[in-house]
Amino acid sequence: MRFLNVTIPKNATIDTAYLTLRAYATRTGTTVNSKIRGEAADNPVTFSTLADYQGRPKTTAVVNWNAIPAWTLDTDYNSPEIKTIIQELVNRAGWVSGNALVIFWDDHDDLSTHAAGCRRQGKAYDTDTTYCAKLHIEYTVPAAGGRSRGYIIG
Repeated sequence: MRFLNVTIPKNATIDTAYLTLRAYATRTGTTVNSKIRGEAADNPVTFSTLADYQGRPKTTAVVNWNAIPAWTLDTDYNSPEIKTIIQELVNRAGWVSGNALVIFWDDHDDLSTHAAGCRRQGKAYDTDTTYCAKLHIEYTVPAAGGRSRGYIIG
């Protein structure tokens, strides 16, 4: 998932971050395990090919999203806390507020069973701009005489 114009200042403290995904289909299998990572890049570009997608560098920070419960079509689900991933990205030397960022959510490590219903899929932006993945981030930046809080939902 590529999110554009992420307006978080460099080195802001990420207080909370998570994805909200709208279920693409009803799936009831419960041995569903996955990993969430970011792309280790300052301002990632659009994916061009499968090889391009697979070859992107990943963040050191990884969040496991395991034992994902059953999903129901057109219901929203929140990921676990991913603030460590976002923090790593906004702390990069070349990060600038307004850059894009990429989040990978997958089971390329084959952690889930291959039984029926053991798959989770959110609606994609290119097929549903209203109910595609949303990235919720709350952050704090130092301010004169105190701290300033901000949030974005992309």
